[in-house]
Amino acid sequence: VANLNADLLDGQTGSYYLDWLNFTNKPTIVSSVDGVSNNEGDIDLIAGANITITPNDLANTITFDIDSSGLDADTLDGLDSLQFLRSDTSDNYTSGTLTFDSGTILLIDSGGTLSVDGEFTTADTTLDFTGGNTTIDLAAAALRTLTITNSNGANVANLSVEGDVSGNTLTSTVATGTAPLTVASTTLVANLNADLLDGQTGSYYLDLDNETGTCSNCLTTTEIDESTFTGLNSTNIDDIYLFNTGDTATGDYDFDSGTLFVDSANDLIGIGDITPDGKLDVEPTGAVTAASYGVNLSNLTTNSTTDGINKYGAYITSTGAWAGSGGTATNNYGLYVDTVSGADNNYGAYFANNVGIGTTTPTSKFQIGTDTVVQQWSGSTPYVLIQGVDNEVATPAFTVKDENLGTMFELTTTGDSTVGRAYFGGNVGILTNAPVGNFSVNTGG
Repeated sequence: VANLNADLLDGQTGSYYLDWLNFTNKPTIVSSVDGVSNNEGDIDLIAGANITITPNDLANTITFDIDSSGLDADTLDGLDSLQFLRSDTSDNYTSGTLTFDSGTILLIDSGGTLSVDGEFTTADTTLDFTGGNTTIDLAAAALRTLTITNSNGANVANLSVEGDVSGNTLTSTVATGTAPLTVASTTLVANLNADLLDGQTGSYYLDLDNETGTCSNCLTTTEIDESTFTGLNSTNIDDIYLFNTGDTATGDYDFDSGTLFVDSANDLIGIGDITPDGKLDVEPTGAVTAASYGVNLSNLTTNSTTDGINKYGAYITSTGAWAGSGGTATNNYGLYVDTVSGADNNYGAYFANNVGIGTTTPTSKFQIGTDTVVQQWSGSTPYVLIQGVDNEVATPAFTVKDENLGTMFELTTTGDSTVGRAYFGGNVGILTNAPVGNFSVNTGG
């Protein structure tokens, strides 16, 4: 009933109830409900902006969540916005020192710019300029310098760049004795203009362009064809020069005016001869004042680990049949010694040691065959054949001499092909090696 004013409320007079309107120091909000129970009615909690209230009736709990997005605070940890660097727009670091601890990275992404107008110092820190077209701008219109130093101030720190470095001038202040530039690549550098080449200035070399340069021990303009060097570069230098290792060449070569000559047309080599007749043609010339050898072969090899191997001062062989339109060879010589002349004593061959034919172990100055091999002594192929020229004058064919007694035995031709003569310079014995007269025959067997 509207405006009904009763003496009793639920059987109680007004003095039974708390006079809320006149109650002093009453709270305007509920500030805490921890440990407080309310058995007289409900308490309404109204969520404000950015606040979410989630009750849990079973657990008798209430959860308050605050959405911090969009909040604008005057301070953060007691610091206002002027004491922070902004990342969303341009900003200035106005005082103090900006320090990146050891192992940290200052990363400037592709297209970014690090602009320094003053001092920028790093210590045990990596500057990583990732991406393309990253710029280090030294600012201001005046010429600026980027200096990289080590901890003691000396300008010896290293700058390592994985990419291109470009600019107007590259200056080195390192003292003489230390290479200012180290290059691993041998690729030609276009337009590189140096003061020195192999430590020499340009005046040291012959000026091929103007043919006016002079120097001692240089080729004259008549000794060199400038056109030979046209287009000389790293790709065709081996067409002009022979490198000291791993190189090949074609065409004739004449070293030291015939000392060594290569005949490329016939694949021959001449030593002392520019027209070689064999694979190796040795023809020494000129005046000498000491012993001279056409060919000196000395096998100086040694061996201390392997038994049963052979050592040769010279090994000569000539095998293989001739085929094709050339026919067969008339004579095949393993060793052919031609006529020698021009000295007091001329020898076709001289042997300082024992000589063996058919044996590798001769026990005398000249030995033919061995007693362990069956020898062919008769027939059309005699073991030893001494053949002279048929003439009217008796010619010794085989002579044995004693140093003191003279000729001891001699076989001589008489000019008649059917008659020969033997001469003995002492007693002759048959079946005895101790003849007692000029001719002794041992008939006793």
